[in-house]
Amino acid sequence: MGDIHLPIVFINKEGTDRQFEGRKLISAFQEYGFCLVGGVQGYDPELALSLAKWFFLSLKTDQKMNLATKGFVSENKNVYRGYFPIQPGNLSYKEGFEAGEHIQTIEDNPLLENTPFPNIEGMEKECEWFKTGFTKTRASLTLAAETLMEMIAEAGGEDKSFFSSFKAGIPLSTHRIIRYPHRDQEIPPHARISKDKIISTGAHVDSGFLTLLETFGQPGLELELDGDWRSVLVSQNLLVVNIGEQLARMSCGAFRATIHRVVDIGKDRISMPFFYEPHCDFNINTTIPKNLLGNGEIPSKEFVPFAAFILKKLVIYAEYSGLYENLPDWIKERYLTPNHFTKLSCWALDTDLIIDGEKH
Repeated sequence: MGDIHLPIVFINKEGTDRQFEGRKLISAFQEYGFCLVGGVQGYDPELALSLAKWFFLSLKTDQKMNLATKGFVSENKNVYRGYFPIQPGNLSYKEGFEAGEHIQTIEDNPLLENTPFPNIEGMEKECEWFKTGFTKTRASLTLAAETLMEMIAEAGGEDKSFFSSFKAGIPLSTHRIIRYPHRDQEIPPHARISKDKIISTGAHVDSGFLTLLETFGQPGLELELDGDWRSVLVSQNLLVVNIGEQLARMSCGAFRATIHRVVDIGKDRISMPFFYEPHCDFNINTTIPKNLLGNGEIPSKEFVPFAAFILKKLVIYAEYSGLYENLPDWIKERYLTPNHFTKLSCWALDTDLIIDGEKH
């Protein structure tokens, strides 16, 4: 196993330079399913790291648990967004906080619930700083993801608005900060790869469309390429971007949804992924521009909403293990019915992979 230098794509170019970067982007997604991205406008990595450190190092356990999803604290109202604690004994070993899109109108849909941000007496200014900074960071990552989708469209000979249907409703995009503590005791046998290598997050394929990942220059990310695990050489000035399972499917196999994992680096590790996703009722049976399609199976013309896929996929992860029991009946009837749910494939379920210590 050796290191891998991923291609670098800059998304702040114009004209022929943008076309050149677009071709590099397509090539990277076809060959690796991953690339490094620079030129993200409005994004401040130092602010992002400060936000994560403040949350994980300044807040007490009970203050974080006040933000935990209902699956962890039954008295809490939030079902989908908020905090999830470390769960010893699982293959993955991490804690995190995640936020969705802020909306003005409260809807009876937990997938669109507003995120419970810290609101602590005596720490009002710090809490407001965290919420403002987190929201600003999310906005810059959303813009970067939209730019990448525009570049895919243009590289396929279409107008940059080709994927505008993604934005026809409230997006389900998820913005996370994660802390992977050093795992030095009570290590499950299946989390130990070798004497000197331990799993922090098990091998998996991301669910949706694009993932933009801030590693803050830390190692630990590994890709499985052609049967070998390769360590990604990262940079403090570049984001890691990769393809999710659904965008790979929409490309008919042209883009790779690459298996990857996180390994323990011998000390605490902080990362910040942003999962770019469309709205609940986006039809996943669509494709990228036809000039870019691979030779795989063409999706059917049947309408299948994105929320059906994401609900099927998420419960393989420990942080969402209590999700179904807290969903309202109308969500289950709309998205978890045999008409949609049983026809969907999921890489982990199809391969019987152990994600968080159990087979689902």
